[in-house]
Amino acid sequence: MTTRKILFTTLVCLALFAQARPVSEVMLDGGAGFDPWNQTRWSNWYDQDGKIVEPFEIDVSLAFADKTTPWHFDSSYVKRIIGGLPSVFVVSDNSDISIDGNGITIDARTDADLARDLYYYYTHRISLDEYSDENCFIFYQTEYSQAGDRRSIIHNMTIKGFSRGIAFHHDHRRKVDVQNINFIRDIWGVFPRGQNGTVQNCVFEENVMGGFYCEYNSYDWIIQNCTFRDNNTRGVPSYADIVIDACRDYLVSGNSFLPAAYYNRPYHTAISLYRNRGENLDVRELAPRNNNITNNTFENYHIAIDFAPRQANFSNNDNSDETRCYTMDNIVSDNQFANCKIGILNRSNFNSISDNTFINTEIDMALLNMFYAVHHNTIDQPGDNLWLWSVSDDYTAYASYLGYTNQSGSYIPKSEKFFHIICPGGTPVVHNHAGVEFIIADSLVKPEKSDINSDMNTDAKDLKLLKNSWLSAPADIPFNPQTTDTTGDGKIDLSDYSVVARQWYRDNPRQDFYSVNPKKPIDIAVGDMAVFEAGDEIAVIWDQPVSNISNVDYYTIAIFDQRGNELDRCGRSERRWNKIAVGNFLPDGGWLKENDNFEIAAVSSQPDQQGKYPVYIFHKGFRLPSAVLLEDNTNPITALTAGNFTTDTDDYDEIAVKVSGTTEITCLKPSDLSWQASVTGVAEDIIDIAAGEFDGRASQDEIAAITYSPGPALIYKIRIDGLYKSCADYGKKWHNIAVGSFDGQTVKENIVLTEAVTDENQTLGCWQFEENTGQYAYPGIGGPTLRLGSSASTWQDPEWSTEGYTGNCLHYISADGRPDGNIDLVRPESTEDLSEFNTDTFTVQAWIKLDSIPENTFDYYNPYMIISLGGKDGENFNKDVYFLRVTQRSEGVGMLNGYYYSEDGTGHSFSHPADLAAGQWYHVAFAHDGSSETNNTSIWVNGIEQTFSKAAHPRKDLQITGESLVIGASWVRSRGFNGLIDEVKISNAKLKTEDLLANTLSGPQKLYFFNDTDNTPLRELELDVINSTPLAISAGRLYADPQMDLYLRTNGISKQQFYSDYQLWKNSIAILTKNPGTVSAAAYWVGVNPQDQNQSSYRLVPIMR
Repeated sequence: MTTRKILFTTLVCLALFAQARPVSEVMLDGGAGFDPWNQTRWSNWYDQDGKIVEPFEIDVSLAFADKTTPWHFDSSYVKRIIGGLPSVFVVSDNSDISIDGNGITIDARTDADLARDLYYYYTHRISLDEYSDENCFIFYQTEYSQAGDRRSIIHNMTIKGFSRGIAFHHDHRRKVDVQNINFIRDIWGVFPRGQNGTVQNCVFEENVMGGFYCEYNSYDWIIQNCTFRDNNTRGVPSYADIVIDACRDYLVSGNSFLPAAYYNRPYHTAISLYRNRGENLDVRELAPRNNNITNNTFENYHIAIDFAPRQANFSNNDNSDETRCYTMDNIVSDNQFANCKIGILNRSNFNSISDNTFINTEIDMALLNMFYAVHHNTIDQPGDNLWLWSVSDDYTAYASYLGYTNQSGSYIPKSEKFFHIICPGGTPVVHNHAGVEFIIADSLVKPEKSDINSDMNTDAKDLKLLKNSWLSAPADIPFNPQTTDTTGDGKIDLSDYSVVARQWYRDNPRQDFYSVNPKKPIDIAVGDMAVFEAGDEIAVIWDQPVSNISNVDYYTIAIFDQRGNELDRCGRSERRWNKIAVGNFLPDGGWLKENDNFEIAAVSSQPDQQGKYPVYIFHKGFRLPSAVLLEDNTNPITALTAGNFTTDTDDYDEIAVKVSGTTEITCLKPSDLSWQASVTGVAEDIIDIAAGEFDGRASQDEIAAITYSPGPALIYKIRIDGLYKSCADYGKKWHNIAVGSFDGQTVKENIVLTEAVTDENQTLGCWQFEENTGQYAYPGIGGPTLRLGSSASTWQDPEWSTEGYTGNCLHYISADGRPDGNIDLVRPESTEDLSEFNTDTFTVQAWIKLDSIPENTFDYYNPYMIISLGGKDGENFNKDVYFLRVTQRSEGVGMLNGYYYSEDGTGHSFSHPADLAAGQWYHVAFAHDGSSETNNTSIWVNGIEQTFSKAAHPRKDLQITGESLVIGASWVRSRGFNGLIDEVKISNAKLKTEDLLANTLSGPQKLYFFNDTDNTPLRELELDVINSTPLAISAGRLYADPQMDLYLRTNGISKQQFYSDYQLWKNSIAILTKNPGTVSAAAYWVGVNPQDQNQSSYRLVPIMR
């Protein structure tokens, strides 16, 4: 906590208790005989009617006087202290205070309540208005205990009839012991907030709501050797003997949870852990984490321990409206559960359950899958019973006990549910796993063939076995310099083996256990979005919806910690997000206003209901934006960054945006909507921007940009029109840009760039169609720029669409009956050199979604062409080389057909047996290998390969021009496609099936670091990444290191996958990735610190649909 925050807290503390009268006015420190019921001695605390109106500020140690009968009084007249709750006794002095109750009973119950028995409480819903709103005691000691200090202590008394028996303030820090106190028929017995409290040997009985309500952001508490019985008599779902709401580092040990006298209430629970949404715009910074529940006994509970009971019931329990709870990293061990309906009910991830004993318990343990996945729970309970619950039919007999179940996610079918557990010591007996994906494994990644020793991990042990096998191969294998000198250096040594090992690993990639529709992360931003977490956090957006709530799909910004665990969400939307940036844009809301948490700026790829493209600013954990900028903008935003673009000395950052179709970068200030600045004369084809201090002048940040065209990084300065300077003119086409002080310098920051490269130069061209506007579609790597239509006008242009398979795409409307009779098409300019496409070895692939099935005719409109290549023969006649098309198999049923012509003019047709329907996405591909005559032609639908053998090969004798390649029609402008086309890729190799479903780009292999003036890199850094796409990068800090680290997002996997899922090598550049070669929702970020070049990998596992 900053000095400024501590000073603020101290001032608030003084203000809060300015009206509380200190008892030291009457008695000395350590005095006995404290008798607050003596109205003569304590007359200044009473009014003329004998009511206590002034709180007793206990600023000295004391002991209550002897009193053999309960002290019964009306507490409702105690003054409400400014900014706080009314309390009869206040402890705010920052010293060790001892309060000895001397066996007194303090009773604030009304006469009506005094007459009620326990059965009345169980059979009537007691109105909270019948209870006072007062605390009996509140502790507000804001200074930490120092070495040599004793602890404050309160002990030896009974407290009845208060809203909270003993409460603690959020800023309480001093060590306090609560011992040997009976809390009976309060609303809550103890209300822990702040930190450093220990509650021991206390009794909690018949409290209306519960024994403990451990409130958010409290931590380092111990609840030990206490007894609980008949709490939460009101039966409030999610309340319990102990409620742990957004708290951390609690130890709950050695307690006895006894049977209830009555079981009229269905929700009867001992310990409940969840993250409530908060009040007054508060964000629950922490979910219940790192809590240890051990060595307790539970008897006759409906649910003994309930993880995340408020998750997924009603979205208004979460300000993000995502109903996620994130109750993780908790431990339940060595407890005894006897005669319970449900011992442990877990709705969350990353928790550990081990060495517990279940006696006559109906459901020992249950995992309740609220949305799509419950994963990474360690369950070390060999032979005990574990139930998997996915839909309401799974737990009908226990539904009344659950209170909060899965209403928000109830529309998700059982077939989409995934369960994963880790069982280090032996497996439980698993029930009800039919119909779901379920795996018991240490990792969510299956090693397949690369797991040589079959231990479910691909690691250095497998590498050693491979080495031993290679070196000890039998003599009949002809090892010689020609076959084993893989590096070509004339020697046979371990460097040759490293080539073998690398190729072995390429051929044996690990694949995810959990397979769903592919989902591509499309942007990443790094910053300190959660000040209570170490280092910076990572915000990520995906190209497809990541949540389904009440049967509606939503795009959401997910926030991860550096271990890859999801912490929170914000910006829930039915429209796809396109770009995000992170900065300290706005003050924090709610009760905690540290002004430290960064916010997220986001822009959508789709217009709002008014056809506009605004910029939204989100606080972490909120669905609704805290600010909206550019509300009247009618064009898509192609680039977004955050920085300090004004010389104002305030605490807040600005944003910079590049709007499509303009030559201007606009800067805006979320904390001051009246402020705006710009720079004009910028490149129109900018694809990404990043802000930083490049010129060494601290007045304001500059903006670096990269473009679709190969060339340098362009640097602009606000209010200076045109190019300010440039760098990195290194003969490459840059694909991503980030900025940071990677070498630890504070004067000038570096620019880091990634280059999109092909995998072994196989890719001739690929187009992802993400532009969503304009006349041109730019290649991701290699290949020509494509023009929409047959001219620079809009004639024959397909339409841009936001409904792509991944992101945006092109919509072709070329069926018979189109009013203007046009055929939509996309092709290069006529001057483009396409000679490298003139090959007899190729693979063409695309994602398609048909609007209709073609007619069973061969005319101007039918069949539907997807990709076509052709040229002119020696007599200047138009001839086809190859094409991929959809024909009609039967009425309303389509068929994929690949076709090529050999040089003698013979056509060769290849059809796939899969039926194609309108309205569904299909991955289609067609390939031929001109170097072979067997199994050399293949056609695929959704990765299912049909193979053929042809001695004749595609012709290469035609004259190929810029107009020879067409997407969405034949190359002579007929038979146009009718539907959506996305992610087209053409390669000069016949790809393997596993390579088809990898994303369309490859790389990066290197990072290039530049200063603001040099065209030669300061350094080049090779990445341990294969088959990957550099789609976004962002800079931030791991832990508190002075150097900045770089976060990248790709679609590849690490070459060095010899790591556990949760191993972290400190100081790493993070690359967010998608596992290639498999249809998977998992993503990785891989890291390298530019200083020491250590690299690591982490999986962002919670995004699983």
